Amino acid sequence: MFHQLASYLTQYKQVSIPQVGSFQLVPTPAMLDVASKLILPPTYLPQYSDTDLVKEHQLDFLATDLNADKEHIKEQLENFGKDLRQRIQQGVFSWKGVGKLEAGEAAMIFHPDIVETKGLTALPAERVLRKNVQHTVRRGEQEILSSSFDNKEKEVVKKRSLIELIGWGVVVVSIVLLIVLYVNNGSNVFSGTKMKVHPSNASSTHK
Repeated sequence: MFHQLASYLTQYKQVSIPQVGSFQLVPTPAMLDVASKLILPPTYLPQYSDTDLVKEHQLDFLATDLNADKEHIKEQLENFGKDLRQRIQQGVFSWKGVGKLEAGEAAMIFHPDIVETKGLTALPAERVLRKNVQHTVRRGEQEILSSSFDNKEKEVVKKRSLIELIGWGVVVVSIVLLIVLYVNNGSNVFSGTKMKVHPSNASSTHK
C-alpha cells in the first residue's frame, strides 16, 4: 500500500496513516545560492503531524486505485498503520522521498527529505549590468517609459540651472553698475564742492 499512499501524497500533497500521523508537502520558493552562484529550483519540504484522521477523498482514491470496497480499504489501512507503528517503535523507519520516522519519548520524531520538483534544475546566476534599461513608470494617470521620464527630468534640471545662472548674472551686473554709478557720482560731488584759492594782487600799504 506504500505505493498508493506515496502516489496520493504526490498528487494531493497530503496523506494520513492511522496510528502514525499525517504527512504534508509544503512548497518552498526558489532560492539564490550566492556561494555557488546558482538559482536553486522550488522544492517541497515534507512536514509531519500526529493527526491521523483519514479523509474520505483519500479512501475513495485508494479504493479506486486498488479496485476494492471502501470499507475494506479502511480496514486494510488501519492494519497497515498498526504494523507501521510497531516497526517505527522497533527502530528508525525510512520512507523514501518523504523522510525518516523514529520513536521518541513522548512522540515520534520526523527527519524530512527534500522533495525536488521534476524537470526543474539549478540555473547559473550571473550578475548582469544593463545600460539604458527602460521601465514603465506611472505618473498620475499616464504610463510613460522611464527613459523619457529621465530625459524630461534632465531637461527641467538644465532649464532650472540656466535660469539660475542668468539670474545670478543679472545680479552681478546690477551690483557692478551700482558701484560704477556710485563712484562716478561721488567724484562729481567732490569736485563740485572743491574751493579754488587765488592769490590776492592787492599791494600792501606802507605808512
